[in-house]
Amino acid sequence: MKFRAKIVDAACLNHFTRVSNMIAKLAKICTLRISPEKLNFILCDRLAGGGVSTWCELEQENFFSEFQMEGISAENNVIYLELTSENLSRALKTAQNARTLKFKLTNKHFPCLTVSVELLSMSSSSRIVTHDIPLNVIPRKLWKDFQQPSVPEAEVSIYLPVLKTLKSVVEKMKNISNHLETCCVFHGTDLLVLTVSCILNKQSVSLFFLGAGVGLRPWAPCVTGVGCGLVNLPSIISGSTLRKWPSCTVRLQRPVRWVIEANLNGELNLKIETDLVCVTTHFKDLGNPSLASDDASRDRDPAEMAEVHVDIRKLLQFLVGQQVNPTRALCNIVSGRVVHLDLLYEDVSLQYFIPALA
Repeated sequence: MKFRAKIVDAACLNHFTRVSNMIAKLAKICTLRISPEKLNFILCDRLAGGGVSTWCELEQENFFSEFQMEGISAENNVIYLELTSENLSRALKTAQNARTLKFKLTNKHFPCLTVSVELLSMSSSSRIVTHDIPLNVIPRKLWKDFQQPSVPEAEVSIYLPVLKTLKSVVEKMKNISNHLETCCVFHGTDLLVLTVSCILNKQSVSLFFLGAGVGLRPWAPCVTGVGCGLVNLPSIISGSTLRKWPSCTVRLQRPVRWVIEANLNGELNLKIETDLVCVTTHFKDLGNPSLASDDASRDRDPAEMAEVHVDIRKLLQFLVGQQVNPTRALCNIVSGRVVHLDLLYEDVSLQYFIPALA
């Protein structure tokens, strides 16, 4: 096996560095697939990460002025390398304002991807910084585990809002604790107060419902310090004074579901819900691209939502890794199965698959 490549264009070098930084934020270990026409960064986290996978594709001719590779044979002219993505990202940080950037597959007592950076110098001589990144060569029998993921036929495909805005929203929603607490205050057999509480930005936020029996009426939300209890409650009688209820309290923890849903009217919702509470962020007028199956889209009610229950940490990890806003960003949803995020950065495509949770 042989591989060597060279980048001399500053714009291409910076673009490749941004791609490497993005991959490093998505996973600790990545697989680099090298073929005569393309480079692919592959992330497979099936067991530990709940099935999240990534397929990033670069056309080599758009980045490299020189590119040579030989696979294990003429019939299997491809190379699969496993490396620590942070090591590659760290090596490329030294390539800012570099004159050239070279890659070479070497063997220095162990397989390495050697990265040579030729730096600009005030004198006629140049300075070269070399990084030897250790890696594992993936054997032929394991290649089947690193094939391009099959893309299921989406029920709803929708354009994403600006990723910076989406990231800000998801970060704020993630700050809500992983459970909501329901607290019921009884006086005898009458339900006097029902509160629903969660931790938001290190504060306890409570929504009060006041009333007797099932005839509850909502009270304005209140925010107190961490560890908020039912000590000071708005008084139904005076309205201006606070009283302590002589009562017993029952507390229940409600697990939170994080849901992504969208429809063919260009509406995208991010929801946090339990059986008692639902917090939703709405995005409207995003637009929908034409689906591969136009017949299926015509038969579907445009207002009907396709939804998936996902791990919000995986969605946030994906958004944090985005270095620049893409030229196109799509979200494809298959209800109850998967969220497929499809991004295009000029000549780099990125596909990210988040499986549904039970």
